[in-house]
Amino acid sequence: PVAEHLQELLDQTIYFCDIVDEPRILTRELRPGSVVLLENLRFHSEETSNDANFAAKLELIGDLYINDAFGLVHREHASVHALAEIFTHKNKAFAGLLIEREVEALTKILMSSRRSNTVAVLGGAKVKDKIVLIENIARRCKDILIGGAMSYTFLAAKGIDVGNSRVEQDKIKVAKELLQLCANNNVEVHLPLDHVTAAEFSEDAEVVVTEDAAIAEGYMGLDIGPKTQALYASIIKEASRVFWNGPMGVFEWDAFAGGTRAVGESLKECEGYTLVGGGDSAAATHQLGFAEFISHISTGGGASLAFLEERTLPGLVFLSRYR
Repeated sequence: PVAEHLQELLDQTIYFCDIVDEPRILTRELRPGSVVLLENLRFHSEETSNDANFAAKLELIGDLYINDAFGLVHREHASVHALAEIFTHKNKAFAGLLIEREVEALTKILMSSRRSNTVAVLGGAKVKDKIVLIENIARRCKDILIGGAMSYTFLAAKGIDVGNSRVEQDKIKVAKELLQLCANNNVEVHLPLDHVTAAEFSEDAEVVVTEDAAIAEGYMGLDIGPKTQALYASIIKEASRVFWNGPMGVFEWDAFAGGTRAVGESLKECEGYTLVGGGDSAAATHQLGFAEFISHISTGGGASLAFLEERTLPGLVFLSRYR
């Protein structure tokens, strides 16, 4: 009966919760070749607070520590940071194969120079999420292509009308400073030349394509327009290395997926090294069907950004290869 099955699942969940308090139980009867899977450790507040005592309990389970969860290396959590620190004192804390591939891929972007014709494609909603990234890649990129909702804050910073588009008013000054920083570093920042707009945020809204970068009052930008798509595609195709993070529009709705699709299609035609930085960008590559043509798709959106910002990553500092 369904009720009995649900009760079995409930009992099992409680059992796993109790096991974390008595981790030796897990390995006492473990046979060679067997695998033990713990429940999601984030169910425990000690995990997210990086509790050393919680990590010490987990340490009793095994003899070696291997972290292969790249999407978590930017988080200072007990199983990611405190546990690795315990094992590093035994020289038994290591990175898994996925983390090695991620670090190698992202390092190719960090080792770029403008002479290598590296291009960054940045989209998404918020300028504040990309401030440090732009500051850092301004020393490495020849071109930065900006789309998504964050582009309207940059356009507003240049005095261009963006109608009812989303604008971070408190980041307009920052946007101006970032544009100046890039200019000082001889990095060309490309902003949308035209837009796909609508009067309301709706999948079925009537689409209006602007003639230029300005958006009329009463309309909001929801994707980059065809002129911008063509320009961005031409730049991407000629690049030797491309880093892409953030969709160009509301790609979940077909009417506003053209910009994101154009970036993906141009990455297919680019003969250089192409890297997609996780999150919505990775989802778009799969949804729109061009994932197989990308050199590397990161499994960690936040982690990949933190790496390219050259922040200290808590999940890597105690792993033998990256100490």
